[in-house]
Formats: sequence, C-alpha cells, structure tokens
Amino acid sequence: MNGVLKKSKETIFQKLKNAKSIEDISEVVTHHAPGHMTLEFLSYVDGKEAVAKAANLIFVENMKRHNLGGELDVPILLESHLNEALQIVGSKGPEPDLLLVYGPVRSHLGFPAWRLPYTEIIHMGSLNFMRYGSLRKAIYNYTKVHQNYGKFSLY
Repeated sequence: MNGVLKKSKETIFQKLKNAKSIEDISEVVTHHAPGHMTLEFLSYVDGKEAVAKAANLIFVENMKRHNLGGELDVPILLESHLNEALQIVGSKGPEPDLLLVYGPVRSHLGFPAWRLPYTEIIHMGSLNFMRYGSLRKAIYNYTKVHQNYGKFSLY
C-alpha cells in the first residue's frame, strides 16, 4: 500500500540533491558520509509484515529443532532472537536520526520501535498540509540540535 508520501518520493529526491533512498545504499555509507542524507519512507503497515515474518522464522526454526528430537529453545523470546530474525528477513535497518511523522495523530504507528532508541521524532501534521518548506525547516532545525554521545560520568 502506497500513501501520498511514498508516491511523492521522486519529487522529494529531486528537491533534496544530497539525499538518497535507504534502499540504494548500505548501512556503512549511511554513517560515514558527511553532507549526505538518507531517507526512508514507511507507512503504518510496513512494520507489521516484518514482525510477522520474523516471528514465523523463529517458530519454524524451533519446530525444526523439536522435530529432530531436540528440545524447544528457551520459551522466552529475547530481543536478540528478534533482532537476528529481522536481520535474516531483511528488515533490520539502521537507526534513524530523525523521524518525521505525518498524519493527524502524534504516533509512530507501524514504524519498527526497535529502530528508535535515539531517534528525534517530529510530528509534521496532516499530509494535506505537507509543504517542501516545512520539510526543509524540520531538517534544518534538527541539524541545530546538540547531541551528546559517549560515556556518562559524574566527574
């Protein structure tokens, strides 16, 4: 299912000359290219399919082990199991630095929550009012945000 924003991808890439689609580059390039911007367009349904595929993969692997006479793996699903399964099904992308949410609700419905630990989230309002200037302003404001990385120390 493609929404208005996904249908506008080409226009957005034409306006933002230094931007590339996340599908076109590798994770290594994403983190080491100064002056470069990577965009990913998702809708509320994109995360659901990835989780379903990953859960199915984990289930099938456990059933194979059980049918071969082995015991079922630990009955608790750990984050590491899901991360590995998401990597296998091709849905474990890099963590975004900035998430622009379009729609009437301030929510990141459907966006994979496991990719959001250090993400700046900005609600942009309804797609009916989407403007190129608003997109540029949100990106510009994000570039002015101070980010602290490194160890926490009391001294």
